[in-house]
Amino acid sequence: MAATPSPTGYWSLNTSDVAATLALDRSGNHMDATIYNAGAVTGKIGQALNFNGVDSHLLLSNEVALMQLTGDLTIATWIRTTNAVRDEAVVSKYDTTGAESGYMLKVTSSGTMALRLGLGNLASGPRETSDTTRINDGQWHHVAVVITLGQDVRFYVDGSLTSASPTVAATGITASPTVFGYSGHAAYGEYFTGSLDEVTIFRQALAAAEIQPLYSNPQDYDLTVKRTATARAL
Repeated sequence: MAATPSPTGYWSLNTSDVAATLALDRSGNHMDATIYNAGAVTGKIGQALNFNGVDSHLLLSNEVALMQLTGDLTIATWIRTTNAVRDEAVVSKYDTTGAESGYMLKVTSSGTMALRLGLGNLASGPRETSDTTRINDGQWHHVAVVITLGQDVRFYVDGSLTSASPTVAATGITASPTVFGYSGHAAYGEYFTGSLDEVTIFRQALAAAEIQPLYSNPQDYDLTVKRTATARAL
């Protein structure tokens, strides 16, 4: 099994990684997120945050260009939801103005994960593509979407590849901020209802063997990231 690379952004949401209204980014890139109306609950590892589907969200307050879709990108998180009535955003950096730009990972009304790309970041294929595996059973599931520029989009659930889409992403810049739990526009992805834990962003396309440890050994990965960040700070 391959070792998982160091993340670009890592929000464990554990008690030790939440300071007042900030969810601290432990990747070393200082992209802390301001917490709005999301409450603490027991997570997959330690603490998670629960989103009420009305106004809960996290807004990256110290964001840098690292979150732009200007290269390959992998978004991974633990998720628990029972949503079966509407599309709800999970991780969004999406601009709805003009031809639209950016990306949005969401849970659909069918209970599957989906990725939407703005036309400014779409090379070919449908701008929105859905996975085939339902995750809205109220249990914790690890989900990941891998965006490889010029290739397909791949979805993973609980460490396994579940589908690949003909959607092909292109490089592009968006002015919109990164938000966890809302898209900024209800027509594309409403406020998220459920819990998130261990939100992780990589500026590279992770292989299946690199995603597997995030599911099978999440606590070990959490400790590895924090040791690396501590060593960098010394």
